Amino acid sequence: MHADLSIPLSKLFLSPLNHRQTRDESEVADLIPSIAEQGVLQQLVVVPADKGEKKSTFGVVAGGRRLLALQVLARDGRIAKNAPIQCLQIPRTEGLAASLAENTQRKQMHPADEFDAFRTLVESGKSIEDV
Repeated sequence: MHADLSIPLSKLFLSPLNHRQTRDESEVADLIPSIAEQGVLQQLVVVPADKGEKKSTFGVVAGGRRLLALQVLARDGRIAKNAPIQCLQIPRTEGLAASLAENTQRKQMHPADEFDAFRTLVESGKSIEDV
């Protein structure tokens, strides 16, 4: 069963079912300002904690980079450590497949489309630094 939940950031951790286990803050430098300004635009996908993990917590199987960016924002005092995060809870049995699908089934935006979007933002009043 899938369920939309609002989960405190402090109750989220990177699940061992998430295929992307190697991560550091340099990998999310681009996400931090975006999430600080607009919030998380795509839900994190979570599974309930396993027996060996903390009770009342949820492992993030898809959205590990977003989770790390949120944790950096909380550490820096830019959002609350218990900020509510919109998540999609799925059964643990679907966690590995969800992680694999999210990390392999995406396509980068075409550079021309990206350029047009950036140009539109600048024309609407955003500074180059903000874009």
